[in-house]
Amino acid sequence: MITKPSPQEKVQAILDTVNPVAEYLKSIGKIEAFNDFSKDEICGLIRCAQDGVQSSLKSQMKSDFDDEIPF
Repeated sequence: MITKPSPQEKVQAILDTVNPVAEYLKSIGKIEAFNDFSKDEICGLIRCAQDGVQSSLKSQMKSDFDDEIPF
């Protein structure tokens, strides 16, 4: 497990997530809603979701933990 991902590793992780997100959207019949999204917009959506998870985990820990929580 990567404990402190580099900027390049973060970018690669987001890019690696694009296809599974597309497959999920297709499986629930919602892929058409994203046909007009650019790759950058989809990556932004993934990053936003990941940031939200990180924020929630940090607040649930109720500490001053400043490092990124591995996800």
